[in-house]
Amino acid sequence: NDGDSVYDVAWGDTSKKTPILTDEIKEKVKQLENVENASFFYSRTYADGIYYDDSSLQGGKIYGVDSEYLNTCGYIIQNGRGFVDKDFSEYRKVVLLDNNAVNSMFGEENPLGKTIEIKGEPFTVVGVYTNSSTYEPTINSIEDYYTYNQDMSGTVLIPNSSWPIIYKYDEPENAVVRAKNTD
Repeated sequence: NDGDSVYDVAWGDTSKKTPILTDEIKEKVKQLENVENASFFYSRTYADGIYYDDSSLQGGKIYGVDSEYLNTCGYIIQNGRGFVDKDFSEYRKVVLLDNNAVNSMFGEENPLGKTIEIKGEPFTVVGVYTNSSTYEPTINSIEDYYTYNQDMSGTVLIPNSSWPIIYKYDEPENAVVRAKNTD
């Protein structure tokens, strides 16, 4: 709801399409009274075709994220670096991994600077991210628990501008919003 109209996704009716999430809509969301931050991202659950040498990420997730994703979701860079502006503007094939993805594909080996393949495309690992110790989500259900806990198989983040390199067709983005407080 943008204040003037209500979006209604009608299943099976191709005349009504899911709205495109634009930068303008993101800025409107971020300016809402109780919103601290917002991020738009692409996602694939049970991502296949992610390899490092002979190791694969089985049942993991891959997200194509914007520059606000880590902060909005309460993640911090543990090793290496996060995404920088040029990663987005130059469509760089770089990735961030969570610890589960690192353990699954690299074991004890340092992943920084290594190349993984995603759908046959080479991507360089530039950082490892983890939950911020200061970020405490409110968990009221098992669904909330799974939402806020990283997948046991691991998660790979790439810049959203590089998403079409791997997934070559349009798909809707997801939105995540960080509220200023739980009230």
